[in-house]
Amino acid sequence: MNLVQKKLDSQTTSTLKLHGLPPLPLHSVRNWSITDLKPLPNEKLSPWFIFIGASHSGAESLVHALKWEHPGVCFAGPLHSNWLHSNSTDYRLADVYRHCNWTRYFGEFSANYLEGEPRTFPKLVKRHFPHTKIIAVLRNPIDRLFSEWKSDECLGRHPPDFFEIYAEENKLKKRNGKYAELLQPWFEEFPRDQILLLLSQDYIEKPTLVLKTVQRFLELPPVEFGDEIDRPPSPQGLLCRQHVPNPKKMHPIYRENLQRFYASDISALEKILKKNLTWT
Repeated sequence: MNLVQKKLDSQTTSTLKLHGLPPLPLHSVRNWSITDLKPLPNEKLSPWFIFIGASHSGAESLVHALKWEHPGVCFAGPLHSNWLHSNSTDYRLADVYRHCNWTRYFGEFSANYLEGEPRTFPKLVKRHFPHTKIIAVLRNPIDRLFSEWKSDECLGRHPPDFFEIYAEENKLKKRNGKYAELLQPWFEEFPRDQILLLLSQDYIEKPTLVLKTVQRFLELPPVEFGDEIDRPPSPQGLLCRQHVPNPKKMHPIYRENLQRFYASDISALEKILKKNLTWT
């Protein structure tokens, strides 16, 4: 092992310890050199990419897997910090990436960027970081909403006992599954080849393939991902699994109602993705 590789291993381990994460698997750092890092546009401190959501779709799990598997990637800390809310962007950048040290591939993640203020964030990102790449992970919107309800329940946010009532009373959360509508402002600001849309089911079934897709899209120095990729649950998901051992199920009639609600948006999304979605 050469000195550059030793330094890389040491710095990677230090960064992971700072976040309380386990060491990277050996295959991630083998044959990878710090000299492979690609300069950022205009040599400016800037997020190389932003995961914009969606919530309860596996995006956070993919973010953690990418952090663990690729030593050249570092995310703003903490996750969900929503630092783009700040008007003092330069100051916030220095603050949220302070722990990244040597890396040049800065990432950011918050589902709020897709769902919170859909008309505000695309313009804000375009104004400050026009070269940044955008990634979204999308899940069957009915399952996404049901997952959010179960999460709210196990975290003690006291939603109504019946999912049907919860969905009707939370119009905003229901709207968060209309992906084509939420993504439209991003398409208005960024070229299509600067946006990557992933499906959560693909990540569940073929995590290594999805990580390779992300690696190519982000133009990261290539690393060999192992055949077995851990898909860590979010802290909320882990908590819910511990406290709700017998997950609830949705009544088939209400699933049919939600299918009608999302039908036109799913159709629009299929045209964007150029593929049929079996979301039922």
